[in-house]
Amino acid sequence: MLVLCDGVVITPTRRLDDAVVAIEGEKITYVGSPHQLKTGTDDRFVSVGGAYITPGFMDIHVNGGGGADAWHCLEDETALATISQTHVRHGTTSLVPTLITAPVEKLLPSIQAIAEAKRKDLDGARVLGALVEGPFVSEKEKGAHNPEYIRVPADTDWGPFLELADDIVMMTIAPEVEGGCELGAALAQRGVVPAVGHSHATFDQVRRAVDHGFTHVTHIFCSTPGYIRDIEKAQKISRVMEAALILDDLTAEIIGDGKHVPEGLLKLALKAKGISRLCAVTDAINATGLPPGPHYLGDMPIVVEDGVAKLADRSFFAGSVATMDMCVRNMMALGGITVEEAVASATSVPARIIGADRSKGRLAKGMDADVVVFDDNVNIRATIVEGTTRYWDDTCLRELSSPR
Repeated sequence: MLVLCDGVVITPTRRLDDAVVAIEGEKITYVGSPHQLKTGTDDRFVSVGGAYITPGFMDIHVNGGGGADAWHCLEDETALATISQTHVRHGTTSLVPTLITAPVEKLLPSIQAIAEAKRKDLDGARVLGALVEGPFVSEKEKGAHNPEYIRVPADTDWGPFLELADDIVMMTIAPEVEGGCELGAALAQRGVVPAVGHSHATFDQVRRAVDHGFTHVTHIFCSTPGYIRDIEKAQKISRVMEAALILDDLTAEIIGDGKHVPEGLLKLALKAKGISRLCAVTDAINATGLPPGPHYLGDMPIVVEDGVAKLADRSFFAGSVATMDMCVRNMMALGGITVEEAVASATSVPARIIGADRSKGRLAKGMDADVVVFDDNVNIRATIVEGTTRYWDDTCLRELSSPR
């Protein structure tokens, strides 16, 4: 049994000062006071020196990292492992590789490749399944997606996506496009989260999508536009942004790089949605962890500069180079929330959004032993994935003879 001692435990529903977390095999076996922990002669005790011990971070929207892109997982058999190993060093214990808009004949086998990765030990963060972000998006709000591959659900055989539903965690759809709501309803019936995103929908169209089973909004404030004026009709028309903020049936995600969503918008989202309906994501691309300069997102040329990715013509952001430790740090610094709330936004909230909260997102007996240790500045000291140590900073952690 491994026992992490001398830390501040954030479950994240409770804060426990000077508590311990015990791990045996792939599960957490104890969380609480060291004085009530039953120990054995073979147990290992490690002091974290007053650092935080929290659930491992869950990134439910990540395109790539370390030079690898989920979009290229068919051409590069090591891509998903590289992404997994890149992000685990930053506290991510589970992630959802994201496939942006691509030809359907490429997306389907890519989903299957991600399904295979779910069953493998990638020596990094655990892969949970795919986020399919397109091709059923709006051309008006395509962002960095290649318009050549955008499709309309009503004109596409989306039956093969339903056949792969067990391996799709979420699909981003513009519900206003013909057949969008019907596709969302079919996915929801099979346990996939239908998400509004890259959408030009009106408030009423989003409300109709909710009636069809949509429960989430992909990266709010990014390709989720706000109200427009119709001077001729003497009216203003609210759209995706207002619907995302107002409708309690919708959760939302925030790209936490501090670039896509600045302080004012982050605080607006927190005030409107509350921390229980808002999670942090990276939307990280292959350039995460690499120097600035020219890169690709899918097959679209981009450039990384000023701490963010942009299309090569600088007309639009093109994903981030963030990691989850950065997101947690920014949620506190820019959002003005507590460390407990920031941890929730990266753990229990995303777990609940995708239906993984029975085993992940909390520190409690019987939960998966996904644990991260970090200091006051959210510098990662250790990352443990389902009981296996994936990152360990020996300079900050020391062995003890007992937990007391």
